[in-house]
Amino acid sequence: MLKEYFTGLFNYDRHVNLQFAVLINAAKSKDKPAELMAHLLNAQQIWLNRCLGTSSSNYQLWPKWEPYSFNDIITKNHIGWINFLNIEIEPEQIIVYENFKGEKFNSKFVDILCYQSRHASSRANRHAFKTQRRY
Repeated sequence: MLKEYFTGLFNYDRHVNLQFAVLINAAKSKDKPAELMAHLLNAQQIWLNRCLGTSSSNYQLWPKWEPYSFNDIITKNHIGWINFLNIEIEPEQIIVYENFKGEKFNSKFVDILCYQSRHASSRANRHAFKTQRRY
């Protein structure tokens, strides 16, 4: 049941991100919305790598990605998270990871998934506001 719930959230996240990518690409001034979208997509990759136990050390928090690349990144992120959700993992399993300063942390798998959905939602609202103002 938990898997289906988070699959639905990640499907919704992909749908909304693809819509924002269209808006950003059509906007007259893309700088700030594109910067926020790149941060959101990059955070998804960082957290997925943390869950998989792979390094995130070569990622930047605020990458300089061109808006035309967003659709491919959105699709890649979605596939990665859906594939990860299909791995049999206990919701209470502890994921150990390091932040960019090298500090170690641990979080429950389910907490990371909740964080990902909240992070995307809060960023999505900011994207909508900033993109809408630029038309």
